Amino acid sequence: MSEPGPNPYHQSHQPYQPSQAPQPSPYGAPPSPYGYAPPRGTNGLAIASLVSSLVWVCGVGSIAAVICGHVARSQVKRTGEQGAGLALAGLIIGYLGIAVVVLYVVVVLVTVATDPDAFE
Repeated sequence: MSEPGPNPYHQSHQPYQPSQAPQPSPYGAPPSPYGYAPPRGTNGLAIASLVSSLVWVCGVGSIAAVICGHVARSQVKRTGEQGAGLALAGLIIGYLGIAVVVLYVVVVLVTVATDPDAFE
């Protein structure tokens, strides 16, 4: 007679050894499933530009808005922060405010030059 084949129900005498825990990736955290980076914050000078352009205290707010707007736009381009639209809006409103002040001064000067008694 021939020898019997291996017993399929034979259990090994070795104890159960759980598999190892998954190792972290050597390249850092895995990318997000959608491929988007977390959003960057909004530039503070862009916010200041828009707010100061809306305050407009005798044109001083407009001048501050133009200065902050130009600085903010350069920072946004350099750092990739958000706020380019806020800075642009602050610049536009700021330049319009400066134009209104200049126009007012010109009108007052022309009025005084043509009629010295206009404001009496």
